[in-house]
Amino acid sequence: MDQCYLLLAQEHKAKWVFNMRASRNLLWRNLQRVKKYLCPTSSMKTWIKKKTKDHEQGREVDVSDPCIRVVTPMFLYNMNFKKLGKCMIINNKNFDAKTGMNVRNGTDTDAGNLQKCFHSLGFNVSVYNDQTCRQMENILKRAAQENHSDHACFACILLSHGDEGLIYGTDGPMPIKTLTSLFRGDMCKSLVGKPKLFFIQSQL
Repeated sequence: MDQCYLLLAQEHKAKWVFNMRASRNLLWRNLQRVKKYLCPTSSMKTWIKKKTKDHEQGREVDVSDPCIRVVTPMFLYNMNFKKLGKCMIINNKNFDAKTGMNVRNGTDTDAGNLQKCFHSLGFNVSVYNDQTCRQMENILKRAAQENHSDHACFACILLSHGDEGLIYGTDGPMPIKTLTSLFRGDMCKSLVGKPKLFFIQSQL
C-alpha cells in the first residue's frame, strides 16, 4: 500500500495538507488539482474575477459549486513571475541490504511520468536517483539557498519507502520535516510568500 502526502511548507513551519493512504492513482488526481490552480482555465479565471468582485462589494460569496473546493476563500498566490519555478524529483529505487527495504519496481516509470507532467506545467525539472539521506538533504539545502526571486513557486517530489513522518534514503529513514524545514522563511527568503509544494509517495 502506498502512502501519499501532499505537503505545503509555509514560511515559518511545514503543515500537513493531505495525509492519506492510497494507490498511486491518487497522486495523479492531486496533480490535476495542482495543475488547475497553477494554470487556471478561462472559465475559472472568470469565476475567480466574479467572486472577488462580489466579495469586495460585500455580497455573500457562493462557494457551493461541487466542482470547486476553496481551501482559503478568495486568496490567490501571485503567479506573475518570469518563471514558474523548479521541481526536484528524488527517486529512490534500490536500498542498502541493512535497511531491509525491497527494490521499488515501477518507480522509474512514475518518475518519468512526473517529469513529463511537471515539465508540461512549465517547471524546470531535475531528477535524482537513489540518494542517501545526507544526499537528499544536501540537494534540497542547495535548492533552498538558491535565488528564487523570479520564480512563482517551488515543487519537490519524493518517491521512496517510508513510514508515518519518515522517508527513506537508500541507507535508511529520516524525518520528512528535516527536508521541508529547509524552506522556512528564515532559511529560504526568496520563497517567502510563495507556494512550496511537496509530493511524497512512500511505500510501507
